[in-house]
This record gives sequence, C-alpha cells and structure tokens, in this order.
Amino acid sequence: MNRFIGFLAFILILSFPLNQIFCQTDSDTLFTLEKVVSSALKDNPDLKASYQLWQASRNRISQALAPSKPQLGVRYEGLPLGSFNLSKYELRTFLFSQELMFPSRYFSMRKMSVSESDIASSFYQDKKLEIIQKAKSAYLDLFLNLKSIEIIQENLNLLEHFLKVTQIKYSTGEAPQSDILKAQVELAKMNNELVTMRAMLEVSKGRLNILMNRLPSILLSIQTDIIIPDFTWVLSDLQDKALYSNPLLTASKSMVDVQKSSFSLAKQGYLPDFMFEYMRMKTKEGMRDWGLEFRTSIPLWFLLKEKNEVNEKKANLLSAESDYQKMKNEISFEVQMAYVNTQASYRLMKLYQESFLAQAEEALKVAEANYTANLTDFLTLLDAQRTLRETRLDYYKAIVDYLQNLASLERAVGANL
Repeated sequence: MNRFIGFLAFILILSFPLNQIFCQTDSDTLFTLEKVVSSALKDNPDLKASYQLWQASRNRISQALAPSKPQLGVRYEGLPLGSFNLSKYELRTFLFSQELMFPSRYFSMRKMSVSESDIASSFYQDKKLEIIQKAKSAYLDLFLNLKSIEIIQENLNLLEHFLKVTQIKYSTGEAPQSDILKAQVELAKMNNELVTMRAMLEVSKGRLNILMNRLPSILLSIQTDIIIPDFTWVLSDLQDKALYSNPLLTASKSMVDVQKSSFSLAKQGYLPDFMFEYMRMKTKEGMRDWGLEFRTSIPLWFLLKEKNEVNEKKANLLSAESDYQKMKNEISFEVQMAYVNTQASYRLMKLYQESFLAQAEEALKVAEANYTANLTDFLTLLDAQRTLRETRLDYYKAIVDYLQNLASLERAVGANL
C-alpha cells in the first residue's frame, strides 16, 4: 500500500511543469521600458558592485578619527646573568603607551575620507546613469527588431497579394510570366530577411536579459507602445543643470576637496606628534612606584621632508583644480553634442511622421491602381512597395535614434529629462 501511494505521488509530481516545481520566473511578464529600467537598477551586478565600493568608503570615515593602537608591555631588570628565572628580577615594570598625532590632523583626515566617499558615491550615481542608458538602448534595439519583423511580415502578405494579382493578369494575358518570377524572387528575399531579423531578435533579448541579471535564454516580451516625448529643452538650461547634476563632474569637484585636505595635512606635518607612556614599577623588595613619560616629535629635517611634501601636495591641488575646470568644459561640450544629435534625430522623426510616410503610402496606392489598370509595369509596383517598406523601417529607426540620443543626453546632463 505504501509503495502504491509513493508511486502515485511520483506520477503527480511529474504531471506538473518543472518550472513551477523548482522555480518561478517572470518570463511571461510583459516588460515596459520603466519595468526594464527598474529591474536593471535593482539586479544589475555591476551596479551592486559599485554600491558596495561606496559603502566600503563610508566605513573608512570613522576610521580616520581613530588613533594608532596603544601598546602594553612588561620589562624585567636586574636579572642574574645567564638566568631566565623572571622571578629573580630587581625591578619589574608594566608599561602602557599611546602615540597621538596633533589633534587637528585627525579632523583633516576625516574630512579627506568624507570627500573620498563622495567620489565613490558619485561613481555609483554615474554607474546608475550608465545602466539606465544601456537598459533603454537595449530595450529600443529590441523594439526596433520587433517592428522590423512586423513590417517584413506585413510586406510578405502584401507581396503574396501582388503575386495573386499578377497570376490573374498572366492568366488573362495582361502580364508576362516574368512578373510572376519577379514576385517570387522578392518573396524569397523577404523570407530570408525575416530569418535574419528573427536571429537578431534573440541576440537583442539576450543582451537585455543580461542587463537585468537574467539568463540570456529566458523568454522576454516587451511592450511595443512607447511614449515619445516632444523635444522642448533649451541647451543653456541643460548645460547649467549638468554643472550640479553630472556625477563625474561632482566626483572631480570632490577630488579637489581631497587634495585640499591632503595639502592641509602636509602643512600640519610641521606640527608635533605625541607619545604618552604610563609605568607601574615593583622592586624585588616589594616597593612600588609609578612613572609617566611624555615625548614629542620635532620636524628637524623639514627642509628634506615636510617642505617638499607641502610643495608636492600643493602641486596636486593645482592639478586637481585644472582637471575640474577641464571636466566642466568637457561636460558642457558633451551636453551640447548630445543635444544637437537629439534635436536632429527628433526633426528627422517628425519629417517621417508628418510627410515621408504619407507620401510613400500614397505612392504605393497609385502604383497598385495603375498596375491593376495596366497603366504601369510590375517593377514600378515593386519599387513603390520597397519604398514604403524602407520608409516605415526608417521611421522606426528614427524613433529609436531619437530616444537613444535622448538617453545619452540624460546621461550627459546627469538627470532624467
């Protein structure tokens, strides 16, 4: 009886899909652009690594205020020569010592650690912007592949319709057999193009899955209705915004702060360091005593060390300030280039939207009507069909170019637009 129940349970387990038994995936979820970006920001391993580096830098801040480890010791004096019996000492001393830098140096070191942590934070923010840009770009590439397949499939249906019309015209003697052959060749080309585009589709899905920290082969469906914002931004406003939003520029400014703290520390090298030592002593006869020692360093060799260190740190500070100014100019130029590219791609997209598409559709209607009425040849009809197909493909390419350029502009500015 137990064997029968066990066998029945085994059969029931096998009747369930394996993916429901072992794991639950969101492979059947329809991903919007916002969901893709959110998933990438949550799960991307590169971003997680950058975040941990930032957290590591934050944990170094409090360490800067900590002095060096204190020292404990014991000293035996007056032991008989050749004897290792410590109980025969003349004087035993317990020692506790602590070395301290000049107090202001601790605060300067903490300030430098804060600035270094700010740099790590800026790099993390830049990595977020990079992941957002890559996620949007990969999503749009997949969107373009899907639209290309859709257009090719529609054109295959259209060519099959043309082939039927041509066959009817051939049967009535109104069209030569070569028109049928041309239609069949065009159909074969379109089918080959469809196979190629479907292969590219899988590559695009894999790239997007990897950005979301998923296996490349996991099924992925995306929403093909996307929002296309109007281009209404002003270049000078974006350049001004980038001066306080771009994380790489913020990191460069924090590097100036690091070098300022380093320069300040170098100047404080002329200040003394201290060492305190407390001693408890006991003689062989049992007499007890205590002592206190205080030592300080003096910058005796300042002409060789401290002076040159100050000059070194000052040069590093001036270099960091120059790098910051250079970075400001580069960011401003990067925003300008991204702005120009985005504006140009937007204008091209609007031309396709408002003019080119309608003209290509009208040209195909006229060519089909003329071919049916024997007013034009089949090649003219094929040319009109190709023109419409290429125009529709170029229209979606213009949309993708505009949105990808907009993503690049957002990264250059350092903020969502």
